[in-house]
Amino acid sequence: MKAAVLRGDAARLPLPDGCVDLIITSPPFYKLRSYTDGGEHYQGQIGDEPTPAEFIATLINCTAEWARVLKPSGSMFVELGDTYSGAVTGARSGWAVPGSARPTAPCGTW
Repeated sequence: MKAAVLRGDAARLPLPDGCVDLIITSPPFYKLRSYTDGGEHYQGQIGDEPTPAEFIATLINCTAEWARVLKPSGSMFVELGDTYSGAVTGARSGWAVPGSARPTAPCGTW
């Protein structure tokens, strides 16, 4: 068994097409936290987009890259919880309003 840990941009993986057996990821939530490098917030991190729509677009771009490197027989697990449902911070951000309909997304085959 061989394993590799990469540090870099999830939207541009330094890997060839179809070389990964398993992807497990939990992307940062929109406007929930600030990851730092050397104690300083850095621009361009997932979750720091100006709008929820841009956050979703970033996730879609990253997912396309993950699918590119995934083997046809591979599996991908993306944990994206609903931390804003009913939260005051979510209502302020405009991301979710308690009792509002939740978006649905089509399932795809990798």
